[in-house]
Amino acid sequence: IELDAASNRGIETVRERIINKVNFKPMGKRKVYILDEVHQFSIDAWNAMLKILETPPSWCTFIFCTTNSEKIPATIMSRLQHYHLDDMSNDQIISRLKYISSQENIKYSMDGLRAIARLAQGGMRDAVSALDQLRALEEEITAQLVQELFGVLSDTVCDKLFDFLEQRQLDEAYAYVLELTSTQQVKDLSKLLDLLLKRLKDLIVSTLKKNSKVQIPRWKLIRWSSVMLRHEKTIQFTNAKELAWLCMLHELVGG
Repeated sequence: IELDAASNRGIETVRERIINKVNFKPMGKRKVYILDEVHQFSIDAWNAMLKILETPPSWCTFIFCTTNSEKIPATIMSRLQHYHLDDMSNDQIISRLKYISSQENIKYSMDGLRAIARLAQGGMRDAVSALDQLRALEEEITAQLVQELFGVLSDTVCDKLFDFLEQRQLDEAYAYVLELTSTQQVKDLSKLLDLLLKRLKDLIVSTLKKNSKVQIPRWKLIRWSSVMLRHEKTIQFTNAKELAWLCMLHELVGG
């Protein structure tokens, strides 16, 4: 039994959908309640749930799903087992998208699937949903198509900027960043920084594998990541984002 707590957060719904029915023994072996976005429950709803959680029926299991566990009352948290689920890796998402595409005869490029994986940010459901939307266009799924539909930049944007950094070409790197903003490929420079950090993470992970094809030394990728992370909050909150980017690029090239 699945319940969206975001739209069913009040005590009346909890009583009607759960409390008044939980003690009825199921036809099968178990009765499982899956409550999504459970941090949205009201205090009264949690208070109503407290007694059931203290002495639940032997055939009943509650699964609470949330991205904000700190909003769940301590009296509830102390009665639960906690499982922290990691985001799916880009490689896992791409592998699944390849399988779905092969089963459904969807034409794609690897750059296109990588762009979907970046868009999903670790969420397999979001990745599959994006694939469905792209499939409806009845075109080959490419990085350019993903960018046009969702505003996601391809790996080549990051890699071109990394080339400038490796060659210590500060002027060219800064001009490229300004070009991305002036042509509306990038609308928020803090988002571009997020994209670069995700790409660096993927490259660093790739260097740990045998027969890695990454040309940039791992120590340099780690150094760039460290510099970007130090500048992340400044770029996010300042009104002078272009100046903040110039300062960061100056440090990245070793100036």
